[in-house]
Amino acid sequence: MSKELQNYQVKFEENQEVLKSAKEFSKNKIKTKKQPKCVAVS
Repeated sequence: MSKELQNYQVKFEENQEVLKSAKEFSKNKIKTKKQPKCVAVS
């Protein structure tokens, strides 16, 4: 039981990380769309 709970906790944290990086990614994508290409590289 507690082991299953631990596995669930780990999966949950992994999902949080994925969501976070996905948000960052979409934020960066929006930024690069607004900016000229040469600025977006830096």
